[in-house]
Amino acid sequence: MLQLCATLRTRLLASVLLAAGVNLSAQAQPSAPAAAASATDYSGVRYGPMQKLRCPDGEYRGPEPGKRVWVEDDFTWAVTREFARRFCMPESMVSDELVGAEAMAYRVKPSDEATCRLEGGQEVCRRKAELELELYLRSDLGLPRSHPEVQFYQVYLSEWSSGSVIRTNKGLKSHFRRHAGVWTDPPGRIPPFHAAAGRDESRRVKFMYLNFGHPDVAIPGEDFYEQYYQANWIDGIDLIRLGPGPALGVGILSHPDTKLVSRRFGIGIIRQRDLPGDRDGLLTMTRNRFVHVIDFPLRVSDLIYAWDEQQGDLLINAARRSLGVPGVPPAPKGAEPLIPPATR
Repeated sequence: MLQLCATLRTRLLASVLLAAGVNLSAQAQPSAPAAAASATDYSGVRYGPMQKLRCPDGEYRGPEPGKRVWVEDDFTWAVTREFARRFCMPESMVSDELVGAEAMAYRVKPSDEATCRLEGGQEVCRRKAELELELYLRSDLGLPRSHPEVQFYQVYLSEWSSGSVIRTNKGLKSHFRRHAGVWTDPPGRIPPFHAAAGRDESRRVKFMYLNFGHPDVAIPGEDFYEQYYQANWIDGIDLIRLGPGPALGVGILSHPDTKLVSRRFGIGIIRQRDLPGDRDGLLTMTRNRFVHVIDFPLRVSDLIYAWDEQQGDLLINAARRSLGVPGVPPAPKGAEPLIPPATR
């Protein structure tokens, strides 16, 4: 349903921009999870003196009542009681609604790149509001992966350097070379789940935003894409950072044409080849069709909904301003939609 509404929204926006003269260029079961690798035996290791921490595996360093010194933390956390016990997390972060993950952390941060333009003779620079969702998952879940040998991954866009100011066609060249079977990404650049187009595409694993219903409905919407992966962030727990696909952050969730089953959301992990190929099949999917499902706490679902609604308003207002529609609110200071406005 979300994918259908995304298409309608995209067509609506395209028609608005074109009017301004802007040129716009069967029920398969998921495969069984691979057997989890046996845990490394550390019984013979002798540890020397270590830093004294309050909890068994570490200590949360963010703000808490009673602390006089802390590390700034702009994430909204939801953690299980066991995770909180292991790392001395505050009780306020514990959520019994979180299911399928040991912890999750959500934030919206300004993009590293700022886009500048002249407005009324003045230079104005704005940054995109980027959503990041980090999941802490047990290493023994046996999740399918396109490249199970990968232990670390970081997407290019997560690194900002002086070279980022120069646009190159390296990514496009690599795409065609990869597809032809003559290019392999270097270590650290191979996504463990979402295999790029090419010979490995048939093994692609998707993180899909789910809208939950009753009794067991789990309707997939937009994809999330891994931006960072670290196997064994700590013994037995993997860390995955996800970023939203192009149909989140354009106001789809809050659009009147979007018929949400509920305001409950989560993530479903599934091999792409196990997805139904038709709309009716997608709309009738249930939890057991996915290899693994993560239920978000309501407060995190509401934050993602509000971010999508805000970004959708920014996008539509940018298009209206480009058409000279009277009464459109001015662009907020320092913010811009994830999709560039028509004035670019």
